[in-house]
Amino acid sequence: MGNYELSGEQVETLISQGKVLVLLDGLEEIAPEDSESILAQIQQFAEVYYQNAIAITCRIGTQFYPLRGFTYVELADWNLNQVEAFANKWFVASERESETEGCAKAAQFLELLKRPENLPILELTVTPILLSLLCSVFQARASFPAKRSKLYQEALEILLGRWDRSRSIQKEEVYYHLSLPDKIKLLSQIAATTFEQGNYFFEESDVQHIIADYLLALPQVNTDPEMLWSHSEELLRTIERQHGLLVERAKGIYSFSHLTFQEYLTARKIVASPNSQTLQESLQLLATHVAEPQWREVIFLTVGMLSSADFLLEQMKIQVDSLLVAEPRLEQFIGSLHEKVRSLSTSLPPEQSLLLSYQPAAVRAFYFGLLQSRDLNLATSLDV
Repeated sequence: MGNYELSGEQVETLISQGKVLVLLDGLEEIAPEDSESILAQIQQFAEVYYQNAIAITCRIGTQFYPLRGFTYVELADWNLNQVEAFANKWFVASERESETEGCAKAAQFLELLKRPENLPILELTVTPILLSLLCSVFQARASFPAKRSKLYQEALEILLGRWDRSRSIQKEEVYYHLSLPDKIKLLSQIAATTFEQGNYFFEESDVQHIIADYLLALPQVNTDPEMLWSHSEELLRTIERQHGLLVERAKGIYSFSHLTFQEYLTARKIVASPNSQTLQESLQLLATHVAEPQWREVIFLTVGMLSSADFLLEQMKIQVDSLLVAEPRLEQFIGSLHEKVRSLSTSLPPEQSLLLSYQPAAVRAFYFGLLQSRDLNLATSLDV
């Protein structure tokens, strides 16, 4: 209370009179060997000074703390109204000299956030710390990174490292020895394995098997099956408790806290293949999912992270061509688009025909829109 120029006696008086709001944040950050003693002190304080309001916070997934007289609640993810309110307050506070400028910047931020192409980013805003990150990024550059993977990487680093370092959180022994790259590799393995199986929700035992396999590849790891299983269970709890990237949705059923992270980590696992041959094999497998909507974001992120996406695009083209062969009606549909562009090119004056030669894809897209809303024969007979 020294910052508020209150003496110890004044503080004691305020507490005795029940005029203090006591906020204790991060209960899960107490070292295990100290938790029993500190919880006992909190319980004693709450019973002696019961007239004061006391709020204690901890992350979801932490162990149950049996404190008598407290009401236990779980905060829901933020809704859009709360996101908008936070963003407005954040930008107004950051533009101290001009509230109008802050409101204008908040409006620009929210408009960009709500665009259809940014829906995966919008998903992250239900978590306050990630919303704060997005505000900081927009404040610095008035936009989001062209490659969303850069933004997701920054978010992961905050959740896995920077946030804990700034708060001096003590890690459990089994997790302490994992570097930031190790943590990301492990999470990428979990993400890729479950996503490839089509699982957004997965059983605890399945995750433990993935973790155990990962630990086996590390040096100086106890390979005794019982110890390995125990460590994998402890590591799963730690990931959930310390970072909130994995969440227990129901008893023994887990998922990533955000689908965006599962998609990003799956793409990262592909790009981080140990050698060029493995990378090509992974990209060939990824290309087989080109027609599956649930893989769209993974493919998009993979393209953005590759130094050259030529091979992946070639493999996707091969897959698309094979789909055309397997579907005669689809091949006829695409053929009609090409024929319309060709006939249009030959019927135009030379200067317009030359311009069309540089934009055939745009013309095909135009006719594709017509073909979606009109009968095929009628649409292909239309003249421009």
